[in-house]
Amino acid sequence: MPRDVPLQPAEAVAGSDQQRGLAYLRIDAAACQRLHRLQPVVNAALPAIADRFYAYISRQPELAPLLGDAANIARLKRTQTEHWQDLFCGSFDE
Repeated sequence: MPRDVPLQPAEAVAGSDQQRGLAYLRIDAAACQRLHRLQPVVNAALPAIADRFYAYISRQPELAPLLGDAANIARLKRTQTEHWQDLFCGSFDE
């Protein structure tokens, strides 16, 4: 969606809650296609991004205790990576 198009309130867009949310975020069919084309590049980078993300969190005194042991951190990294992959797949099915 072009940047000069004003944002519409979510309530002003017809359709499902998901369609209104995507419209509010300016995620249209062209943006979905771009996300889909970028997916291989993004997917290749996600494991390193997750490693850095959880390394940062583990250095935060108020957050580190919430992470648990190494096995739990590995599970969290996998789950977070899967979530990010879903976001960049370009398909927002309900």
